[in-house]
This record gives sequence, structure tokens and C-alpha cells, in this order.
Amino acid sequence: GEGSFDIFYTIRQDDSWNNWSEPINLGAKINTPGSETSFVYIEDAKWAFYVKSKDSNGYGDIVKIQFKGEIKKETKEAIKKDTSEVVNDEKLEVISENQNHITLKIVDAKTGESLPSELLLANEYYSNTDGIFSIDSLTLSEIEIKSLGYLSKTVMLDSQLQIGVNLIKLSSLSKGNTIALNQVLFRRGTANMIPGSEKELDLLAEVMNENPTIEIFLKGHTDNTGYEPTNIALSEARVKTVKKYIEAQGIGVKRIKGKGFGGKFPIASNTTEETRKLNRRVEFEVLKD
Repeated sequence: GEGSFDIFYTIRQDDSWNNWSEPINLGAKINTPGSETSFVYIEDAKWAFYVKSKDSNGYGDIVKIQFKGEIKKETKEAIKKDTSEVVNDEKLEVISENQNHITLKIVDAKTGESLPSELLLANEYYSNTDGIFSIDSLTLSEIEIKSLGYLSKTVMLDSQLQIGVNLIKLSSLSKGNTIALNQVLFRRGTANMIPGSEKELDLLAEVMNENPTIEIFLKGHTDNTGYEPTNIALSEARVKTVKKYIEAQGIGVKRIKGKGFGGKFPIASNTTEETRKLNRRVEFEVLKD
């Protein structure tokens, strides 16, 4: 899903309580990197309500959302035959009806709009102006996805993708945008990166090499457990680790600034380990595009 707990919808297929359609994520308009729970909707009501932790400055806020359309009831057979899925109020056509195909739709992480994209798979480049790719191989392999002006992303076939439609969200490198480095992880209580964290930093360095005017400001964050001065020092050390790694990829030191903020700016609740881990992060703001 989008992060912690997400809200999905599923359609009851008969009079029993054992037969349901495949659950579908309600997407980025509702779900965030924080936690979304306690969804309540009364039929024919104007609003639905749920609880979200992102930007709540504490435990969770109750928010409401208005439905613009109806979820059409379908039979189990109809869903099996259907080769499309509604995403962000638009009809997304699956390229092939072959049930073994994985379809990728590349979109802007904030707006959900399709992006003209390139896909690198097995040393071969593929491009599509609509940002839609269909892959008929389920062999475990890494895919790199690129779009001009966006931070590239890598995903693994078979382990991160599923048969059917997969939304791949890319973050814009426009001035003022803040992007979380979700795959950059550290050993607990240290500034030592966990092996594999380099992949996302390599993508950032690659796009900065391709766009020499980009300048960034790294921000280090922790959860609120422990002694705050220690947390600030830890977040500062992690920023320095990331900065040093990116500079080693040929990026000029003047293009990267940074600071550690400790636990001052949580994006989720600090009441459980599941949500605290979302607050332990490194992100960057684009200062100049």
C-alpha cells in the first residue's frame, strides 16, 4: 500500500460472507505514508469518514471525504473478464488480457497524472508517452523507471509487483518539493546504512548528474523516543552519511546542504513501533531545479 495501514474496497459477490472481489487500494487521494483506519460510510450519505495519522501532530485526526461516483456492483464472473481498473477517477486500460501480464502505469506521486516514461529491463530500454508498460515475464528481475524531471525508481518483478495493474508513483524534482528516501535505511541507533540503501542514492546521484542545476537540502529525522539532543545528533550524522555518499558519485559539495532535526517533525504517530518507524527517515527538499 501507500505506507502503514491503508483503506481498500472490495465487493461482496453473493449472499454469503465468504466470497469477495479482489481488494483494491483507494489510492493516494485517501491513503498516505501514515496510517488510515476506521473507515465509515453510510449508504446514500454525502460524506465518508476515517482516521489518519499523517500531519496529525499526535495520535490521529478524523477526516471526511466526499464521493464523486458510485462503486458499481459486479458479479464475480464480470470481474474475472474485466481488463480495466478505476484509478484516480480515470479508466486505466490494461494492455493485454493475458492473465499472466504485469502492467505498470507510471504517474506523478502528487497528482496521479500519467507520465511519459522510460523503462530499463534486462539492459533494454522501452519508452511510452502514456507511461503504460505491459510485461509478460514473472522472472525475478529489477526494473528501473525514469521520467524527465522526476526521481527515478527501481522495483523488483515478482517480489514488489503483482499480476494486473500496478501504479508506480514518481516524485517531481521541481523546486520546493520534498521527497522521502524510503529505501535509505540505517542500523538502529547508528549512522551506518543497511546494505541495499545505496540503490536509491545511486538513482538520486544519477539524476543530479544528468541535471547539473539541481541543488538539494537533506533532512534527517528520528522518532521521539530517547533523549532529544541525542536524536538530533543521530539525525545529523545520518545526513552526513548520505551527503558523503552522494558526493562520492561525482556531485559537487556546493549542490548538497543538509541538517538533522531529530524528532521535531513527525509524519505519523509515535505511539506504536509500526508508525514510529515512518518517522525515522531521511528526505530532501529541492532547492533549485
